[in-house]
Amino acid sequence: MKRTLLILAFAIQGIVASSQVATYDEVISKKKKGTINYYIAQSGEEFKVGDTLMIGMASNANTFASLLQNAGISYYQLQSNAASSYVIIKRMKATSKTLNIYTTKPQGYVYPLIIRIEAALMTGEVVTKLITSDDALEELKYAKDKLDLGIITLEEYEIVKADLIQYIK
Repeated sequence: MKRTLLILAFAIQGIVASSQVATYDEVISKKKKGTINYYIAQSGEEFKVGDTLMIGMASNANTFASLLQNAGISYYQLQSNAASSYVIIKRMKATSKTLNIYTTKPQGYVYPLIIRIEAALMTGEVVTKLITSDDALEELKYAKDKLDLGIITLEEYEIVKADLIQYIK
């Protein structure tokens, strides 16, 4: 019985140790290196292996600056026509004060991607899931219009308002 419990304890410890969590500050200060399974970006947005990402608009005229095609031997800039494609996070790795996300290949492309996530979020090359203050205000106004038209009840409006008010600055 003791032996079984000991083996189980080591197995759980191994699982916990392998599920590496890192924040932006830990990556840029090099406190966390190597494989990461869960990442909290500078913006507060959270990413984990298995998440789906939407590719935004290219920050350059014809190519993405922070999204590279990983051909194994070399890397190629992703072309701008990949905008609005979806990819799935396969793994994440912290190296040289940067978190790189390795993904599946976008539809119509041969190679998977390497995404420098912080730069991609700042330039809009990866679409953020976070709601902005302006977006929240617009959504709240839309809910108010629906309330005024009698499409939703006051209770439904208050639920929407309580959810969105935290984002409005």
